[in-house]
Amino acid sequence: MTLDTLDPPGRIAILGGGPIGIEAALYARYLGYSVVLFERDQLAARLLTESEGVPPAICTSPLGLAAVAAQRGLGGTTVELEPESCEAWARDYFLRIAESDLLSGRIRTATTVERLEWAPEDEDSEDSEDADGGGSDEAEELAEDDGPLPPDYLVHFVDSEGTAGVERFEAVIDARGSEAAWIGPGDEPAGEPGGEPGAGEPLPAYLYRLGSRAAAGADYHAGLVQIRELFAGLWGRPGLDVYANLGGEI
Repeated sequence: MTLDTLDPPGRIAILGGGPIGIEAALYARYLGYSVVLFERDQLAARLLTESEGVPPAICTSPLGLAAVAAQRGLGGTTVELEPESCEAWARDYFLRIAESDLLSGRIRTATTVERLEWAPEDEDSEDSEDADGGGSDEAEELAEDDGPLPPDYLVHFVDSEGTAGVERFEAVIDARGSEAAWIGPGDEPAGEPGGEPGAGEPLPAYLYRLGSRAAAGADYHAGLVQIRELFAGLWGRPGLDVYANLGGEI
């Protein structure tokens, strides 16, 4: 592990339950990360209301098809799926993925994330690691070579019953779209929101932005490429490509 990597089962919060958010959560779970996906409405809400819309030519991924096949109990690592509308794309693909073993119980709909902030340093946790003899040598080596590790994130949210809560994560992936309002922590990076994801000054460490809110063909495909590249970097393996490992291509 280095300062810019996070090994599984690191805990990741994913904000936004649109096509890219769901795919990012699935990709992370496949790699062994612990994931919670927060969506303020229902999953794939925009697609479900577009009964006449036509999905993009590239509207699935090898990983998503494998998850749908497993959820349906069909065996194998893929399933034939050619949705004829955006509503069918949401119902027969994304909602099926959400019901798969990898994501079941890890998605919170009707839950609004209000802000992010850096978590205070947990001295008790460090003392516990030292007592157990695990993790302290690596942490000391990283501190000597590269400085202290970035702090974790506190995700503040309000759930479906109106109850406020806060949970701690090691990384956050913001898949609400490039036009979503900045919710911190720290000052808003230059060029965001509104521009291309990642435009302007770098985001704080272990905070990532993916995709646009639209699910048009080029945007969806670009989002899949972003997901693949994000996790290759996060795991410190430049050649990591789950899609290729499943016999597909993005």
